[in-house]
Parts: sequence; C-alpha cells; structure tokens
Amino acid sequence: MFYDSKMPKYSLKAWKTIIDTYWAKYFGIKSWQNRNIDFVNKNGYLLSPSGRILYFPPGKRGERYLEQAIKNYIVQSFATADIMPLAMCVIHKKIALAGLQAVLICQVHDSLVFDLPEEEVQELARICIETFEDLPRLIKQF
Repeated sequence: MFYDSKMPKYSLKAWKTIIDTYWAKYFGIKSWQNRNIDFVNKNGYLLSPSGRILYFPPGKRGERYLEQAIKNYIVQSFATADIMPLAMCVIHKKIALAGLQAVLICQVHDSLVFDLPEEEVQELARICIETFEDLPRLIKQF
C-alpha cells in the first residue's frame, strides 16, 4: 500500500467533514458538474469554453458515461489543450525577444520544462510568472 508521510493521518470521519465542508462552500461546482453530466447523457459530448467538442464514450460498468471523466475532462482539457499552448507560445516569443538561450523542452500537464543556463533562471522565472498572470487578458484576445 502506498503511504505518503506528508498526508495528514485524519480519521475517516474527519475526511468526510473536510469533503462535506468543501462541497458546502463550493456548491456551484457540484451543480455545474451535474449539469455537465446531464448534458453528456443527453448529447454524448460537451463544448469547452474555447469551443472544443469533447466526446465521451459510454462507460463499461452500466452507467451511460463515465461521470468522473465528465467532471474532470472539461477543466483539464481547457487547461492543457488550450491555455498551456497559448502560454507556451507567449513565453517562447518573450524568450526570443529577451535574447535568452533558454529552450522549452516539453510540457508535463501543468508544468513546463526548460533547458537553460543557470544565470537565466531569474529572468525566465519572471517571464513565466508575468505570462501566467497575464493569461486572463490574453485568453480574451483569442
């Protein structure tokens, strides 16, 4: 069994309280997820905020569609397939304009991996932070 020593050793009752408190505070998320599940059950797809059509195959355990996929996929797809590529393009352009040697190697989920000289770390960090903070404005442009 996997055990992470950094995880709090709460009782099942304490975890239930944490989860119930979360859903009480963020009740809008649950109703949004339920609306998405209902929509997929009727139509077989969702439309992401960027207009991407997300199709869902039927589930294998009797449910019409895998609800966990419906709950997660629209958020993960928008972040990974729409927002991150935009950020990567902007960062790439800013690296070139700054004359840095830094090279974007790959994206891993919500992380970017670079190869760069140590003396460029602070400047690249500034570029990345500035870009991610500016994403809401950049997204509205597209």
